[in-house]
Amino acid sequence: MDQIYFLPTETRIYNSKASAVFSTILLLSFSYVGYLLCTRNFLVFGFGLIALCIAGLVIVIKIFIDKKPQVVISDQGIFSIKNGFHSWENLSYERVIRTEIGTKISYYLQYYYQGKKIRVNLAWLKIEPEEVQQLLIKYRSAFESL
Repeated sequence: MDQIYFLPTETRIYNSKASAVFSTILLLSFSYVGYLLCTRNFLVFGFGLIALCIAGLVIVIKIFIDKKPQVVISDQGIFSIKNGFHSWENLSYERVIRTEIGTKISYYLQYYYQGKKIRVNLAWLKIEPEEVQQLLIKYRSAFESL
């Protein structure tokens, strides 16, 4: 017997608040190290570290307060904040890819839209790369069965 499953018309993927909180704690810790460097007369390094941490905190705060879905995958296509909406009929080779640079591993949603490669970084999103891959398969199948 075939398994029947419910597939919503779209899946919205938001920024991960947990990642933002973790990054905030990390940046505040480094800011404190910068403060300690300033008190030990390492002013250039201390102020430089504090300035970098403040810039990082601005980015993290923007991520934390952004309530909009960053990626929406549906039976109509894929939407991302940075790239807009692309219909399945104009998409090809959609998949999740893994890149490694030294010890840093990153995951991206990658697809081609009218021959142009589009990549969406999954690092700050509240979803696992394997889940994104499964959603791509299910929604592509739903589109093709329409």
